[in-house]
Amino acid sequence: MTRRNKRIGNGVSGDEHQKKRRTKTGCLTCRTRRVKCDERKPACNRCETANLECAGYEGKRRLQIRRPRRPPIYQGEQAAGGLVPTFSGRVDVPPSPIFRADGLPLVGLPVNPTPSQRPHSRARDILAYHQFLFRTCPALFPFDRDHVWRDYLCEAAWEVEYVYDAIIALGSMHRATLLLSRGCKDDQHRGIDTKVIAVQAYTKAFQGLAEELSKSQRPKVLVVGVLVLFAFFEVLRALTFSPYQSIPLTVVA
Repeated sequence: MTRRNKRIGNGVSGDEHQKKRRTKTGCLTCRTRRVKCDERKPACNRCETANLECAGYEGKRRLQIRRPRRPPIYQGEQAAGGLVPTFSGRVDVPPSPIFRADGLPLVGLPVNPTPSQRPHSRARDILAYHQFLFRTCPALFPFDRDHVWRDYLCEAAWEVEYVYDAIIALGSMHRATLLLSRGCKDDQHRGIDTKVIAVQAYTKAFQGLAEELSKSQRPKVLVVGVLVLFAFFEVLRALTFSPYQSIPLTVVA
């Protein structure tokens, strides 16, 4: 039995034996002669015995590793046509908003931001809602009655559209009043923008309330609550035109 037949008898087929590749690690001369090399360095012993010049060994291969591509970093440069993206090796982190600890607006939105920084309109609504919940309610209403406005009315706002718009309007106008009373020019610009948003929400809430009153002859508790919010809205809007706009809201209440 030949060696090939023995391998077949041991479970290794002839095709698998032919497919098995030999590792080529010998010197170039022995590989050309197709003889086994002893791999002695710098010149192998087999070439020296055969009185042949050993051509040496093949250099180590270098694998080209693909590194993950990183997205280009854009650094905004203000130009005449707007924001022009340029490539830069460092990242300019935009200034973080200033959180006040003096009872003034919860957070400030960017002044005339770029399109990439402009917050969604609903993000402004949530900001005004939180302003009403955490700043306006404690300033306007007594603590023992706070659950009516903070719990009942705010919970109804997620189901009744005109109640939600009324809360957004009053919260935004409260923020606008506080921002406009500041001496900082950036705060005053934010106050003007916030006041525009407040008037828009107020108009929308007024239209929704008018539709509700046209359907029902008997006013509901929510309608009365929204009318009270409208009254405070008008007071705050008048303060934005008054030289006494720095009066604390608790004095107005």
